[in-house]
Amino acid sequence: NSFCTLLGRRASACVMPTAAPPADVAHDDERPRADDVEAADAGDDGDEIPETTAAGEEPEEEDPYYTEEMRQRNEELDAVAAEIEAAYAAALSGGEAAAPHALSDKVVSASLSNLGHNAEGRLVYTTATLSSLSLASVDVLARFKHLQKILLDQNHLESVAPLSACDSLVHVSLSGNRLTQSAFDELAGAADTLQFIDVSHNRLTSLHGVHQFRFLNTLLAEGNEITEIKATGQLAELRSLWKLSVAGNRIAHVESGSFRECPLRLLDLSKNELHDLHNLLDLTRTLTVLGVEDNALMHLSDVVRFTELSTVSLAGNNLYDMAEVHQLAS
Repeated sequence: NSFCTLLGRRASACVMPTAAPPADVAHDDERPRADDVEAADAGDDGDEIPETTAAGEEPEEEDPYYTEEMRQRNEELDAVAAEIEAAYAAALSGGEAAAPHALSDKVVSASLSNLGHNAEGRLVYTTATLSSLSLASVDVLARFKHLQKILLDQNHLESVAPLSACDSLVHVSLSGNRLTQSAFDELAGAADTLQFIDVSHNRLTSLHGVHQFRFLNTLLAEGNEITEIKATGQLAELRSLWKLSVAGNRIAHVESGSFRECPLRLLDLSKNELHDLHNLLDLTRTLTVLGVEDNALMHLSDVVRFTELSTVSLAGNNLYDMAEVHQLAS
């Protein structure tokens, strides 16, 4: 499917109606021969009969609204759409990926969707879907300041600094790139608007800088290289944060007070290196879902203090006191 819709009108093909001949029409043997008709037409100065196709259809009318500029623009967008579709097809089939390259204006234009209003009330496209395009840089996005949702998953990005100009950004998905924790500082231009950040499967070693996003409600940072969660400069003061996933890191320590003002309801700490959950006790009155499978937990004495907990995943730990497990189940 093309990413652009051809604007134009075409005349509908019409078939010449066939009616029964009137009663006084001559029989076949009385009708003039074709040679006579052609000869008569040759000497007739009257109006020409409109040309028709073999099936009796009139030729298509040329659309007066479809300009040469529009035709060229549609051809350009079709070419960009084909480029994007080919990149997606290669990614889905496991074929050879394109070499990393810079994002172009044309590709951004072809990726836009979802109409909305900007801060001035103007109608604009709010979403850019740019995943799996082998992008190494996205400098041109600095000119698309009205964007509210940007999807850049599965590219080759080491920096997202141009997104600092997108001060209306609400949702950004950057999983599967090569970003470090500096990505949080690079997104600081949207600190007052961002609510959703996905930086899973990158190269983050800490969550330093995420404290800037005071309206953040969802943070996904799975599959990075984070080793600890600290009480300052990270999550402690995020009063809107209700969902956090840091599964698949190397977290062995959570500082006391790391979640002191977070209203977290869903926390995924699975596939880390935790030995206890003592410093999660700030969440005892809010947390409803806790994932801690595949850690190094030995006791569950802290878990029973989470009064709102409805779901907990514990598989793959070093639990040896089954009485604690039975206490949770009762």
